[in-house]
Amino acid sequence: MTVPAKVCEASLPGGAVKGLMPERGEEFQEKNAYNFATGGHSSDAVRNWGLGQCLLAGGGVSLKVEYRFLQGGDYTRADVERDARESGSTPLTLGDAGGYLEGPGAHLFVDCPVRPGGDELLEVSVGVGGNGVDVKDRAVRSSAAGLAADAARHVARDIRSCPDAEKLPSGPPRIG
Repeated sequence: MTVPAKVCEASLPGGAVKGLMPERGEEFQEKNAYNFATGGHSSDAVRNWGLGQCLLAGGGVSLKVEYRFLQGGDYTRADVERDARESGSTPLTLGDAGGYLEGPGAHLFVDCPVRPGGDELLEVSVGVGGNGVDVKDRAVRSSAAGLAADAARHVARDIRSCPDAEKLPSGPPRIG
């Protein structure tokens, strides 16, 4: 199966997706993708996007990449740290961003205050499902975390313009 070099409206590298898709099976598809491509939109319009989604499928495997902007303190960094320590979760770290693996899915949270001292967070999640997906497989978990990192960097820098987004390191997050 051929995974394109760029996915999610040609906004994210396809490398981590390729690691999650089987070599054989039904053709790769991207559907219901919205609010990832910034071309043709003003920076003010893009910054107002509160959520985005991209569904990818192929070979019996499905991926859901999504982001949402969390404000109002309903879910804070303390909640992220608590959830990362829950039974069945594994902590993730990408520079100052934190999150966790839960099953085959990855969740990363980037501080994205709209005013000094604000507690707004950008949540980026990758869900993996389908035929034969082993929720404990290291390669699956690592690829899901890598895809979440790619999406977090893109959304924090190019969509939400989060302060300190440029400090998010390249590469996958640290697991554990």
